[in-house]
Amino acid sequence: MKKLTAILLAALMLLTVSACGVENGENDEPAGDGTLGKYDFYDYDLSEYVELGELNGIEISADDIAATDDEAIEQVHEFLVNNDAVSKMPVTGRAVQSGDFVNIDYVGTKDGVAFDGGTAQGYDLEIGSGTFIPGFEDGLIGAEIGQTVALDLTFPEHYKSAELAGKAVVFTVTINSIRAYSYPEINEEFIANNFSQYDSVDSFLADVKTNIVSNKKWTLVREKLLGGAKVLKYPEKEIASFENELNDNYQNYADSFGISLEQFVENYMGMSYETFRQQVTDYAQGEVKTQMVCVAFARNEGIELSEDEFNEYVAYYANKYNCSSNEECLQKYGRNNITIWGLTDTVIQTAVDNSVVN
Repeated sequence: MKKLTAILLAALMLLTVSACGVENGENDEPAGDGTLGKYDFYDYDLSEYVELGELNGIEISADDIAATDDEAIEQVHEFLVNNDAVSKMPVTGRAVQSGDFVNIDYVGTKDGVAFDGGTAQGYDLEIGSGTFIPGFEDGLIGAEIGQTVALDLTFPEHYKSAELAGKAVVFTVTINSIRAYSYPEINEEFIANNFSQYDSVDSFLADVKTNIVSNKKWTLVREKLLGGAKVLKYPEKEIASFENELNDNYQNYADSFGISLEQFVENYMGMSYETFRQQVTDYAQGEVKTQMVCVAFARNEGIELSEDEFNEYVAYYANKYNCSSNEECLQKYGRNNITIWGLTDTVIQTAVDNSVVN
């Protein structure tokens, strides 16, 4: 009954893409002059592939990057959850809400007969997680503890079970209990016990909001930087490198289930193989465009990474991708890829630093 949602797999695809790049070449050594700016990757005239927009003077609205107190508190809550610093507590006196953790009993029937895998008791489910088929979790919102609801649903057309794919079913679900995260009040005591470097709640939230503004500014400037560029054609080598890396990762998922990639895509991702292939191409093209634009700007502006800056990026990506050491990161991803990532970051930061907020 459960499924791997398209949202989950899209997130996995994003994570995979972020760690992909052009294949490591033979010219992965530094230039010899203390810099890493010889561009062994994209080793051709990029003006034939992309038309650049503006790097400096990108205009953004102050309203579009403003941060509210609610956003700051939400980010603090997210931080607490990610660091296991908050507990789930029983909830009484209200109905199920999105984000709750419910304990349920359920029975799924097709044509009035219970089907295999459609029945469970005492199952813990996070509402909004996308664990079950569309409509199941949303259908529980508003239900009270002890209440039984009947959900008229339809399985996805590409569901793994041919007997259920595209079929209308009824799930009878009983809410046994509700739990939700119990967040502490963000007051002076909370700050003193957890963020003692701040002298008040106001100074703490102000810093959180500053970070939110910075992240919004980065995202918006990046979108405008890339949006101002026009791809004339995509380089076959780099597109193929990204697509092959993605396909290999998904093939590994399929192999773990003992099925073909096509079966994995249709049965567990809930989409046709043709749709999957198009998504892979779209992601590859998006990543290659980003890299072409940033490498082209770096060349035009004379932006290079010094050896020290390069080593800082190695350390950053070693931490981000859970490498055991900087050396492992360098060996796994290669100088070319890490230089591309570093230059991409540097070029976008240059655009951010030289943007205009109205």
